Amino acid sequence: NNKGGAREWSNMPGPGRGDVSNRITWDSATLPEAPTELGPPAIEVESLISTNGSTIGMFRFNTKGARTTGLPYIRFEFEMLDVAGNVMQEFEAEPTKDELDELVNGGSIRRALPEILAAGEQYSLRTRAKTAAGWSPLSGTSEVVRMPADRPVQPSALLSEFTSVRWIELKWWVPYHNGAPIERYEIVFKLLKSDDEWKPVDERHLAENTHEHGHDGRRTNARNLGSLIYRIEPL
Repeated sequence: NNKGGAREWSNMPGPGRGDVSNRITWDSATLPEAPTELGPPAIEVESLISTNGSTIGMFRFNTKGARTTGLPYIRFEFEMLDVAGNVMQEFEAEPTKDELDELVNGGSIRRALPEILAAGEQYSLRTRAKTAAGWSPLSGTSEVVRMPADRPVQPSALLSEFTSVRWIELKWWVPYHNGAPIERYEIVFKLLKSDDEWKPVDERHLAENTHEHGHDGRRTNARNLGSLIYRIEPL
């Protein structure tokens, strides 16, 4: 059969108990084969937390519908995919005895996602299983899930290349947004280094007068690409 196992028979004639019995044991199992394909794992959206630009969380998988030839699972391999389907990372897990019992009873195993996930990006997951007979085919991919957004990365230091007695032009580069559009910037300044008070730039004026470098026809070279400029005036 395709499950493995043994059968026994006796040459005792007729019903009842005989004086002599010759018991012969034989094994009718077929050669073991690698397990069949597992169903896709699932990323637990409610477990995802983004901080410092990275996301942590959990996923789960089970072996419902997959078949083996009586051999236990000894390892699971996982592939983390980006939104384009490229493999970002491969990782493995060895099930414990309790986890194997859970799978046999139709349950699932929960494991932590690899710590390579960027906040705001989209990922999916697929898996395969191994027994002593070999590896199963790769499963289908899980549902693509977007990681929670996080605060944007700290902006670059402000630069000032053009100044006068009445204004200062500031330049900075757009920081990585970590999955959520940047809604506004805040700038504070003080006229003298010895001043204790920092003055905030008017929020509305800052929003309306922040432009990409080169918006006014000024020459933009490679070192200015992606930068923003704002002129504080009057001082």
